[in-house]
Amino acid sequence: MKIGFLGVGNMASAIIRGISDKIGYENIFLYDVDKSKCTEFISNGSAFVSSQSELFTGCDYVFLSVKPQQFKDAVLSSYFINAKCTVISIMAGITVATIKSVVGDNIPIIRAMPNAPMMNKLGAVGICRDSSVSDDSLNTVKELLSSVAIVKEIGEDKMSVITALSGSGPAYYYLFTKYIAEYAIEAGLDKETAELFAAQTALGAADTMVKRPHEIDELIRIVRSPNGTTEKALISFDESNLKDVVSKALIACEKRSDELSGAYK
Repeated sequence: MKIGFLGVGNMASAIIRGISDKIGYENIFLYDVDKSKCTEFISNGSAFVSSQSELFTGCDYVFLSVKPQQFKDAVLSSYFINAKCTVISIMAGITVATIKSVVGDNIPIIRAMPNAPMMNKLGAVGICRDSSVSDDSLNTVKELLSSVAIVKEIGEDKMSVITALSGSGPAYYYLFTKYIAEYAIEAGLDKETAELFAAQTALGAADTMVKRPHEIDELIRIVRSPNGTTEKALISFDESNLKDVVSKALIACEKRSDELSGAYK
């Protein structure tokens, strides 16, 4: 099985490192206008192909991993004249129908919305497919991505929600953790300790939620003793309308994903 990547940015690099354990670097083929992004993988045995067309005609699966704003310039119909691959798009907001309008009806399309923690093999990926994608092909892609993430198939109409939830989500947690650490630094704790304890607390809380010994509300209750220190903090969050702030931010993210989709119709 040969896997291609058109665009080798951070997200594609995370996927490549993960799937290399399953298929070997020698079965991974790359193209990027900036060849230096591929240096690590070429040194490990991956091939840098001479053109975009070579990816689509020579590989079984090809990841479209360019930025969505670059889609029109990076992906041309002429690349697919002799192609028989399945295309996996990780471009935010670009719909299956839009991709089909360029690559043609004969090319099966899978959309995937990955996220940054894939670089540590702790990602979350929502995927959807068009009707021409076989169950075998979908399962192959699920298995590949499962090496770096949890994978769930969803309806395409929910891809913008997944973008807002998990695609962009890591940045929300990074920002919240940064603010917690900054409070501790301003209160006199050294920067290294503050950031380490803030990050470790986030890691521990996330691990507990993933393992799901209890529902999230119950986990909050366990930490929130009546009239205790945690309760005072949570009351302050409620008084600041934290839920509304978070909802407004995710709505803005989802809206931008939909705007990217509309820009290429």
